[in-house]
Amino acid sequence: MAPATELNPYNATRPGNAFVGRETLLSTLTHGLTQGNSYAVVGGRSIGKSSLLQVLQRQASALPGLHVGQLDMQSLDAVTPVRLWAKLGEAITGQAEPWRVLPSDRAFETFLDQLQHHSAPLAQARGADWAACLLVDELDMAARVLPDDTFFQNLRHFLMASPFASRIRLVATGASGMTDLIAVGSSLNCLRRQDLGCLTPEESATLVRLGWPKGASWVDELSALTGGHPYLLQGALEELWGHTEPITTARLHTAAQSLLRRFPVFANWLAHLTPAARTLFRVYIRQDTWLSRDHALAHTPQAERSAFDDTQRLLAIHGVITLQGNGQARWNGSLFRDWFLG
Repeated sequence: MAPATELNPYNATRPGNAFVGRETLLSTLTHGLTQGNSYAVVGGRSIGKSSLLQVLQRQASALPGLHVGQLDMQSLDAVTPVRLWAKLGEAITGQAEPWRVLPSDRAFETFLDQLQHHSAPLAQARGADWAACLLVDELDMAARVLPDDTFFQNLRHFLMASPFASRIRLVATGASGMTDLIAVGSSLNCLRRQDLGCLTPEESATLVRLGWPKGASWVDELSALTGGHPYLLQGALEELWGHTEPITTARLHTAAQSLLRRFPVFANWLAHLTPAARTLFRVYIRQDTWLSRDHALAHTPQAERSAFDDTQRLLAIHGVITLQGNGQARWNGSLFRDWFLG
């Protein structure tokens, strides 16, 4: 056990803290950015999307000739096309002016005009082949607020057909709402989808070793309890770290419950699951084994079968089931399962 005088390495509420794993995804994103690709990173609440963007910002900033700008949707005082284009302009150029004076009736057109005005200074400062990567956290939040999809149609044009298309890359995160934005026929289907799930057992063990360098015998038990969800896992470890009593099964459960009393996240998760998703989740938790797609589909109400694949993927996005490439799935994390049943 680490001495109580040392700094607790875990903090579940601080994005980027104790970040582990995701090497394959980060490699895919950084390589893709060098090829001019843009991405949508889809994951459930508190799955680590903001943390991923923080690490990606550091890695992408090391790529030659690429300027990286960030936009957190939750930091905006108002979500309007004017504010969005102004903030994207700031992120690309690193300058706040003149983006604050965009007219509401021609925000996108004026944005393009002003970016064209900045082209020569940008080329002088960054080189003739300058490029910019925009990292936008929780982009799907805008879809819930804006009156229509005009902003997203213009964003697609900016990325694909504007004079700056070859210079701009976008990595946007979102939860279930992002799947609608990037679906076939939707405004942002030009973005390449990457899913962000729970930590693997190996990644969970790496996270534990930040506080218990020699490892711990209870890693697998904690991973099964939390499902490898990084928020639950780090929150439980934050509660466990620094205590002197032996870490038993009961102690693991006490730490997890203490976290849930401080931050009742499961109610928020449940609010993002459709009635069909809740019904399907009940199918999975009836058995403690992997279920084939055909088996789960056969136990799904007839009226909900046409949307089965979307419903299954929604559960996987939020980390409450593990979905394999062959369509087999299993409930994930006894902590949420038991809360759901209770």
